[in-house]
Amino acid sequence: MNLKEKIKQTFNKKYSPETAEEISNLWRSSLLPLATHLIIKDDFQSVLTKSPICADKKDKEIYNVLKKVILDRIKQKKDSENYDDLWQYYIVPKYADFLQSVIDNKDDKAIKILNHMFDNELVYGFESTNVIHGNLSKLEKKSIHLRYMSSLVDLCEYLQLIPVENIEQNQLGKYILQNPDDLLDLIEAKLGIKIKFPTFKNNQLAIQTKRGSFTFRDISYLYIAIKIKEFFPDKTNIKVCEIGGGMGYLAYYLDIFGIKDVTIVDIPTTSNVSAWFLMKSLPEREFLFETDEGIFSANKKIKLVMPETFLSAPDDYFDIVINCDSLPEINANIATNYLKTIQRVAKQFYSINQEAEMNMLSLNQKQNVIHKLINNIELNNKKSFVRLTRNLFWLRRGYVEELYIIK
Repeated sequence: MNLKEKIKQTFNKKYSPETAEEISNLWRSSLLPLATHLIIKDDFQSVLTKSPICADKKDKEIYNVLKKVILDRIKQKKDSENYDDLWQYYIVPKYADFLQSVIDNKDDKAIKILNHMFDNELVYGFESTNVIHGNLSKLEKKSIHLRYMSSLVDLCEYLQLIPVENIEQNQLGKYILQNPDDLLDLIEAKLGIKIKFPTFKNNQLAIQTKRGSFTFRDISYLYIAIKIKEFFPDKTNIKVCEIGGGMGYLAYYLDIFGIKDVTIVDIPTTSNVSAWFLMKSLPEREFLFETDEGIFSANKKIKLVMPETFLSAPDDYFDIVINCDSLPEINANIATNYLKTIQRVAKQFYSINQEAEMNMLSLNQKQNVIHKLINNIELNNKKSFVRLTRNLFWLRRGYVEELYIIK
């Protein structure tokens, strides 16, 4: 008897043939390994659907601020760096239509592209997009549903709000089927916070709750914000820096914990997207860019800057620098320069990255491994990385969490 028949036979003992077939197919889905929890019956209380589109009368005002920054970045040719990696080769070209719209003063078109970033390729590589998820089969959609709910269950397990599931004890499938708001209630009570997911989720496929909608990346960055709060339990006036900010979720969720001084370092294309997302999601906050004077003397601001600005940061300026899911994918020399700068400007470094060392698709170079890059760095200013912890990432298989102090 092959694996398919064994799985099918197991479910046939408990369920109707139709239900058993659907669940056994789900267990064998190619997308299922992305989920960390399995179901033994198909009875979700959560709903995965496209999020509502939120119109904003301030779009033109926000765009005018961002347009000046974008045009300056284009003038400085910040996206034409002479090196190859996954981001420069595969991601940057996807922004050509948007950038041309900005250059040609087609403001309405540019705003439309930004507002529909989940329907085009602007968020490709760092958030779910309907370009990828637009033609899903029923099975694939259910696998994504499982992945998103799995992340929430993982977070509850980490916080010791529910037991860690154990398939060996036949204890699985209970919490992933629950109403997500019930699980979020537990998290709020434990942490003493109010969770509100970003309102800017225009048409994104996500789990819907009374607090807004979420994907697995929302929950991952909520987890990272929780970890940072654990690293600094009695402080909110810390200076946090994220290299490779993606959507800007970390700044968003740190705001919930009262941590306001956040610097996001990224290439221009991604930085433009995260600026739009954050300015729409946190309209009450003040934002600074690399073109603003006194950026390192400003406190409690969200600062979106280019790598060159980060490289010029004062010594010991940041309490902690975070990188999640990007340094392995960029040019090794660039990644090494980032780490050398972290060694100089930060007191702690928190990394969540994969270590697969796969080729960067068709590029003739392997992806980086953080601890190997660190081991190859010479001492800078008589300081070094001292690893305090190394463990598997709770919310994503194949990823490793490492916390270093720099002394």
